[in-house]
Amino acid sequence: DWFDSNLLLMESDNRVPRAFMTAEMASQQDQRKRIIQMLRAADLGIKSLTVNLLPDEDAAELRRMISIIQQVAGDPDLPEPSETDIGKFGQLGLTHSGAEGDVNIGPEDESLGTLVWVGLIGPMLEALDEGKVVLVDELDASLHSDLVERVVAMFQDPRTNRNGAQLIFNSHDGALLEGAGAWSLGRDQIWFTEKYADGGTKLYPLDDFSPRLDDDVRGRYYRGRYGATPVVGHASLRSALVPSDD
Repeated sequence: DWFDSNLLLMESDNRVPRAFMTAEMASQQDQRKRIIQMLRAADLGIKSLTVNLLPDEDAAELRRMISIIQQVAGDPDLPEPSETDIGKFGQLGLTHSGAEGDVNIGPEDESLGTLVWVGLIGPMLEALDEGKVVLVDELDASLHSDLVERVVAMFQDPRTNRNGAQLIFNSHDGALLEGAGAWSLGRDQIWFTEKYADGGTKLYPLDDFSPRLDDDVRGRYYRGRYGATPVVGHASLRSALVPSDD
């Protein structure tokens, strides 16, 4: 029950449903202002977002496709698509500020970074409001490092995280190892992963190295002091691109 109600998983496969979650939250008067502020904070040029319901003909076509899938699956336990369920489907609409006025853009024409941020807002606000745990696969994917730092800061700062919400994420962004700033991670919050030759992976904390408060953790990491850095095969990369007779 705890995992079902308190753990919010954010990965690429559920990015679209999360974006709809954000848009649906924006339809609530008490949430709309907060969501718009977070959209503007990311400097994406977005003024508002909505969920536009499917036209009747598209909804009918969707019902027909679901029925065909159910017949092919041959699973009698699959529920029949109802009018109410189909009515919940829609398209995310984003309104941008343009030189000649507002411009409505569908998700298929948006940048990946915009969709990633929109999909993060709803779950993050829910977690911070209710003290839940957010689990993010590659938090830095398609987001500027400054924005990633602000996400971490929202969970680190007791003024914005009053209910004990937690953020668990993996990242390739070495800037998050910096030791200055209100957003910075504590020494006990940083863990590394080292891949073995047999394909296994070891997970271990920075605390194992007893770092001092004035240590340059980022610099030491890139110098290989903590391990967990990839062994890039430069010769292999070059041989893949340069003919062998050269």
